[in-house]
Amino acid sequence: MDNVHHSHPEEGAAYLSQLASLFASKGWLNQRLRISYQDQDYWLSCTSESFCAYLVNQDGGISPGAPGWPVCMVTKAHVFDESDRSVRSVGSDLLSSSPRAQDWLAIMSNGSFKMA
Repeated sequence: MDNVHHSHPEEGAAYLSQLASLFASKGWLNQRLRISYQDQDYWLSCTSESFCAYLVNQDGGISPGAPGWPVCMVTKAHVFDESDRSVRSVGSDLLSSSPRAQDWLAIMSNGSFKMA
């Protein structure tokens, strides 16, 4: 579990508040968004209680019962991400396929994604 990132509860509450404010200002609060970021698709949702980023499995060989997995969850009590665990290979290169929890605020505020 060394690659799973956690934080203290006060960090979770402050970060969730920032995310919820941003999502509210964009009209995205309490909605489910599908975005594309760095050639990966994600389902995102943010409420006043939680933020979740779910990596969509784009491998056609995987059964429909395995559509993806959560890679980031922020609540008032904690911040969790699996950014280092969700790695994919492209040719001979290994690329991190998921941003860290702290990166989502910048990604969503600066528009470095596409709505999918």
